[in-house]
Amino acid sequence: MEHPIDATNDYAFARLFAVEQNTPLLVDFLNCTLNPDKPILSVTLLNPFDEREFETDKLCVVDVLARDQQGLVYQVEIQTTSNTHLRNRMLYNWSCLYKKQLEKGKFFDKLRPVYAIWILTENLIHDSSDFQHEFGIADLQRQVKLTDHMQIHMLELKKWAKQTHSLPQHRWLHFFNDSKGWLSLPDNLNTPIMRQAMNILEEISDKEDNYYRYMAIEEATIERATVERQKEDAEAALKLTKAKLQAQEEQTNQLKSQAQAQKVQVQEKEAQVQEQQTRADLAQKEVENLKRLLHEAGINPKG
Repeated sequence: MEHPIDATNDYAFARLFAVEQNTPLLVDFLNCTLNPDKPILSVTLLNPFDEREFETDKLCVVDVLARDQQGLVYQVEIQTTSNTHLRNRMLYNWSCLYKKQLEKGKFFDKLRPVYAIWILTENLIHDSSDFQHEFGIADLQRQVKLTDHMQIHMLELKKWAKQTHSLPQHRWLHFFNDSKGWLSLPDNLNTPIMRQAMNILEEISDKEDNYYRYMAIEEATIERATVERQKEDAEAALKLTKAKLQAQEEQTNQLKSQAQAQKVQVQEKEAQVQEQQTRADLAQKEVENLKRLLHEAGINPKG
């Protein structure tokens, strides 16, 4: 193998899971991730990989869709960036797939469960150390599930550590988390399924046209991540500026309130002084009247 290949690259991911002859890999991944009561035996791809999409659109979204032998629908997506709208996107994508099952003239009993699996290279759930989460519709207070038709599974690769979680069912987590540093398959993953997966990475690495497509996606992903990071930084800076402006406005309003209160106090003091002056004038008039009366009475007061 000439170059290490990151299996989370969109092109590599599509070659692994969205090619008809590689559906055994997808079946193994689904069984490892979902651990269903009845093992998934086979799947039919609903959107097979098309090389031309990567030739014309290096930022196309890889969304592996498949249906198993029981008619259950599976969506598997790799996500190399995280943003504030990702949770909404997960729910929206699931709802579109669920609704799409009900063609015109069909009844609700035709609806089947839809399983969405999101592999994230960046953490999204920051208040939990668990690397795998399953979300559905339930009464959280009473722990009663409304239906099993909605299942959104999330795998956060950064939280997975092979030192503590390296179990056979975690082989795909190990593969997606660490393949970017491999030139050969580790001994603990030496199984027919994982050898098939590694062979695909070797084919991408060693064939010039495949490696060109892989690197084009890598560069486009970096550019996309850079743009998103710049956007997030700009939004954060704008949010900080708005917060500072709001704080300044609050401070200005507080100063205005203080000035208004001081103005009221000054007005009250001026009124008090005016009242005292009025009382003093009245007292002075009373004194002058009293002196006049005494003078008229022939009494000459001292002072």
